[in-house]
Amino acid sequence: MRLLLDVLAYLEARGVPAALIVGSALATHGVARATLDSDVLVVDAAALRHDFWAMLKLYAAGPQDLVDVQLLLAGDPEGLSKEVEQRLQAVPAGVRAAWRRVREQSTA
Repeated sequence: MRLLLDVLAYLEARGVPAALIVGSALATHGVARATLDSDVLVVDAAALRHDFWAMLKLYAAGPQDLVDVQLLLAGDPEGLSKEVEQRLQAVPAGVRAAWRRVREQSTA
């Protein structure tokens, strides 16, 4: 649940409208539903930019998320690195640690 709140806060801070959908949304209306996932609907074109997507992936920081960030870096290493580096001071420590792991793996 903490990750979901962090992602929603990230979106809100950037003025990107988002909607919580599926089981988590039902819970806000008092309907219990057994689900382990949460889905967020974002229709703002800003979410399609590589730097925006990379930051969200760093928030999740799962093994596949970090691979995805490495793939994004492969397409635009200088531009994306610069964009992410500029945002690092304003994100939680876990996101900064995930970025360090990605950078270490990229240079290894």
